[in-house]
Amino acid sequence: MSFNKSLVDRLKKELKAQKDQELAEIFNVSPFVFSSWKRSKGKLIEEVVKYGVNNNLNFNNIFHNEEMKGEDNGVFVLMAEDLFSYYLNPREVISKLPKYNIPNINQSKIGFQVISQNMEPTLQVSSIVFGGEIDINKLRTKEIYVVSILNKGIFITRFKEQNDNLYVFENDNERFTGFSFTRNEIATIFKVNGVLAKL
Repeated sequence: MSFNKSLVDRLKKELKAQKDQELAEIFNVSPFVFSSWKRSKGKLIEEVVKYGVNNNLNFNNIFHNEEMKGEDNGVFVLMAEDLFSYYLNPREVISKLPKYNIPNINQSKIGFQVISQNMEPTLQVSSIVFGGEIDINKLRTKEIYVVSILNKGIFITRFKEQNDNLYVFENDNERFTGFSFTRNEIATIFKVNGVLAKL
C-alpha cells in the first residue's frame, strides 16, 4: 500500500470520515484539490500537519498508526499565537504543548511558525521551521537559526559572522536589514534543520 493511501485511510479513521469527499470538506478544499494532494506526498503531509497543529490531531496515529513511545520522541510546535508567550516564559509554554511525530523532520525538538517576511523567498510566512538547540560556539556561516534575544524577541535569520563579542545575522529578503547581538543578549539558539513550507 502506498504511503498516501495509508495516510488517507488513517485520516478517515481519525476524523471519522468514510469518503475522500468528506475529507476534502474537513480540509475546506474541493475534491479535485484533495485528489491532487493525494498524488503529491509532500503536499499531503504539509496540509495534514497544518490542519493537525491547528486542530490537535494525533500525528502519531496518522503518520505511524501507533502511540508515541518514550517521552523524548516528538516535536513541540510553536504556532504564531504561541511565540510571544514562549518568549516570555519558555518552560511554562513548552510544558503545556503536545508533542508531534512528524515525518521527514529529523534531529528536531521544536518547531517555530514563520511570522515575518525577512527570510523570503527562502522561508515563507506561515511555514514552520524545525530544529534543535545548539551551543553558540557552534554557529556556522550561512546557516539559518532561530535566535531568542533578551528584551527583543525571537528572530529566524541567517548567521553571517562574529566580530569579537558581536554576532551578526543577515536576512534573505534584501528589504530587511541584518541583526547584530552581543553574546549576553542571546538567550537561546536553535539550528534550523527542517522546513514545512506553504502552510
